Amino acid sequence: MLSFKDFGRACVVALWFMVLTFPLMVIKVNPIDRVITWRWRNMLWVGVGSFLCYLASRAWQIHRDARLRRIRLGREEEKEPLSRRILQNPSIYRPLLAAGVLFFLAFPGLFSTYQTNIMITALMYVVLGLGLNIVVGVAGLLDLGYVAF
Repeated sequence: MLSFKDFGRACVVALWFMVLTFPLMVIKVNPIDRVITWRWRNMLWVGVGSFLCYLASRAWQIHRDARLRRIRLGREEEKEPLSRRILQNPSIYRPLLAAGVLFFLAFPGLFSTYQTNIMITALMYVVLGLGLNIVVGVAGLLDLGYVAF
């Protein structure tokens, strides 16, 4: 059961998400027309969405903990996780993979240039982060090799 403390934490999480996403979700700059559009409704949706997502995740954690207690006491059997069942069954995995690939291929045609540019920027940061992890990993291996000899 969710407590008042959980609702308070959900409010803090929602407020924090609204602060963090303010530049991306509220301010839209059109440099060609030199116009700034303020989209305050988006900030409201971010707050409501993060509030509800926090409460849903907290309810799921409480349910999971209760289920683990029942398994530990022998009242319930442990089931295989849904993700493992999906990945082991090709008749489910392949159509989901195809739908995901088709969505990402159709993304530029379905959404505006602004949203496409945001996704491109986000993916560039992901690739840069992966590259940094690889470089740091290789440097760590080089350090280990140096120390070994």
